[in-house]
Amino acid sequence: MLFRDKQIKELYNLKHMNDNLLHKPSDYENNLLRNFLSPVLYNNQTLREYLDNVQKLLVLMVEEVNYVRNFFNTAVDKYYSGYNT
Repeated sequence: MLFRDKQIKELYNLKHMNDNLLHKPSDYENNLLRNFLSPVLYNNQTLREYLDNVQKLLVLMVEEVNYVRNFFNTAVDKYYSGYNT
């Protein structure tokens, strides 16, 4: 409140308009590659099946990062995965 009152209202609103979206979890298990690759690649059925299999491997690697992230953190359980929930 005090920090907001010290700044110009319009600049504060412009700088902080997306603050409520910062910690929103994303559905990376289903859309990891679809968000980064061209939609033209998914027009081919064979390539789509291959990319879906690659996506499963990438999701597994992302989930393993959480385990490594917790390995040296003594404050949480080593299988804690609720970072962006």
